[in-house]
Amino acid sequence: MLITVPKIGIASIIGTVYKADGSVPLSSASIQREGNVYTFTGNVTVDGEATVGIMIDRDNVVVEGNGFTLSSKGVRMGIYLFAFDPSRGISNITIRNLRIDGFDYGIRLFYASNNTISGCVITNSNKGIWISHSSDENTISHNYIANNFEGIDIDYSSNNIFKNNSLVDNENPLTVTRDWVHYFDSTNTINGKPIYYFVNKSDSIFSPSDFLEIGYLAFVNCKNITVQKLNLTNNKQGIILAFTTNSTIRNNSITNNSNGIFLYGTSNINVTNNYITNNGNGIKLLGSNIFIFRNNIVSNNMGIYVSSELPNKIVANNIVNNTVGIYFDWCDDQNIYHNNFINNTSQVAGSFWNPSLPVRAGPQEIHIWDNGFEGNYWSSYNGTDIDGDGIGDIPYILNGDNQDNYPLMNHVDITTVPEFPSWIILPLFLMTALFAVVLKKRICYRSAT
Repeated sequence: MLITVPKIGIASIIGTVYKADGSVPLSSASIQREGNVYTFTGNVTVDGEATVGIMIDRDNVVVEGNGFTLSSKGVRMGIYLFAFDPSRGISNITIRNLRIDGFDYGIRLFYASNNTISGCVITNSNKGIWISHSSDENTISHNYIANNFEGIDIDYSSNNIFKNNSLVDNENPLTVTRDWVHYFDSTNTINGKPIYYFVNKSDSIFSPSDFLEIGYLAFVNCKNITVQKLNLTNNKQGIILAFTTNSTIRNNSITNNSNGIFLYGTSNINVTNNYITNNGNGIKLLGSNIFIFRNNIVSNNMGIYVSSELPNKIVANNIVNNTVGIYFDWCDDQNIYHNNFINNTSQVAGSFWNPSLPVRAGPQEIHIWDNGFEGNYWSSYNGTDIDGDGIGDIPYILNGDNQDNYPLMNHVDITTVPEFPSWIILPLFLMTALFAVVLKKRICYRSAT
């Protein structure tokens, strides 16, 4: 089967339209075939009960849109490049000069590599172009992708090439997850602003003099990068560092993004002196080793989201008026102190976090809430300070496994907290991890006795 057009509406004729040899019986009305080239000769509306407008499951096919429109309301996929045999995949498909409107997914690639999508207009979809499941080395160029919930979504795929694509007024213009190596040049734009997507870059400083406007900013497999004094706003991910090492994000304003700073598989990253507000997640940290220091993290849904098996340090931040101050997801051994937790709806929460539990119940996270002498300031702390040393007389209880033993009675002036030199951050992480292991052993011993 070459092309399947199930339940497609052409004029008043609605029915399942395909043949095993790839011919299209209604081609004279809407689609003409010449060899492996399928040419639109008019607009096509797909019936609302269909699941796919056009399915392509064989190599070496050209769909020539001729400027006509494939449209529907509520049909799942406009064009679906789908390999029934994932081990074979599907390749050498060209889709060009076609307008695609009103589908759940405008064009979806599934185990589809070395294909070309060019000169298309994709509008009013949940996802304009969705590239997933080892769909590698495709070329996406000169497309206009507008008014979709997500413009381009790339997942579990790599080495795709993007040139001269315009993403306009999409709720989430560009989303990249998991396999991160792709090639975008700055001819790609989001609302007229260039996409900057750096791969294997090193020893560079990026500041406003380098970027007049930014539509999207990502660093993949980079090292020794500094990003400073930028205004990053209105995107799915304000700034992305993936598998990047020994780098600094400082003095940036990061607002109105789904994820303000997104860190994936990074190590030895300093996030310092940024203003992070009105994002879904102010900082989202997945599997990374980070020092978060002196940031103002204000009015986000989640101030800091942490999911990491590695220890991280969160020190001297203003974490204020967020729905959740810090959210922990499947992680232990985070070191958190000298922060101001002020008027967050939930100061701390997590995947196994239940502040009402008096004792451990299940695999809750255990973290370190002080530096051995001082902890954090909590606007919700009700304790006293009889001796006047500035530290509460009783711990601040977060849940059965977590407590701040040295809660501070007054706000921390985060500008006066000394920063650790970068050369001692890694040893401190290792010391923190060792301390956490010893603490766990003591807890287990006490439980056993």
